[in-house]
Amino acid sequence: DGRAEVAPRLSAGQRLRIVFLASSDRGQTQLLSQDPANNQRADELMHFGRLYAQYERHDGGETTTVTPFVGWDRSSQALVVGQDAANVDSTALRYGLKAQHRTRLSVTSVLGFGVDAAGTAAHVERQGSLAVPRREGDPLPFGTPPGSRTTSDDYRAHVLGVGVFVAIALQPLPTLRIEPSLRFEPTLLETTRVRPPVGDLPDAGSSRVALAVEPRVAVEQRLSRRARLFGAAGRYHQPPDV
Repeated sequence: DGRAEVAPRLSAGQRLRIVFLASSDRGQTQLLSQDPANNQRADELMHFGRLYAQYERHDGGETTTVTPFVGWDRSSQALVVGQDAANVDSTALRYGLKAQHRTRLSVTSVLGFGVDAAGTAAHVERQGSLAVPRREGDPLPFGTPPGSRTTSDDYRAHVLGVGVFVAIALQPLPTLRIEPSLRFEPTLLETTRVRPPVGDLPDAGSSRVALAVEPRVAVEQRLSRRARLFGAAGRYHQPPDV
């Protein structure tokens, strides 16, 4: 793991941080048997890097924050059961931006609004069956063989979510804070190949937009100088893994 940060000096009321993060992990799980046909091995590899800048500006009762980022990911999974092998490799460019502005409306209320976007453009190479290597969220015992019906695939996918949000923080009592919010997030899902294929039609891609409306609310009650009670509820969505 590695981290580097630069914070140049700006004028009063402004702050800028430029941060780079990187990490690399590699793991292997192996079960040996007296019969080589029953040997099982799984290899996993994950690399990622991120570069982001965070700019903040404070002007009286107003605060503006802007955070763009860009990065890359690489992940690999390989499963070998006897003579059967399956693997999936993914390389991805990730990018995004979050911008937020908060302004004080009165002594007891603060209005916040903004936009955030996160995108992933990935290249995926896959060899195995429909179930092995497993997809995100699929339960699968270790060592499950891919079976005899295996094939290979090579495709690209692009996922981009752009969310617009507004929130208002209310403080009706000195010890009580309530913050309702509303978020609208259309998500673009693109892929160059759809599986399983439809009949005898040639390979085709897909492009669609999923819409999500997410109401949320957070409540904070100060019990004493040392203790606070916090609760939140709402609707949340997450784009699928590429």
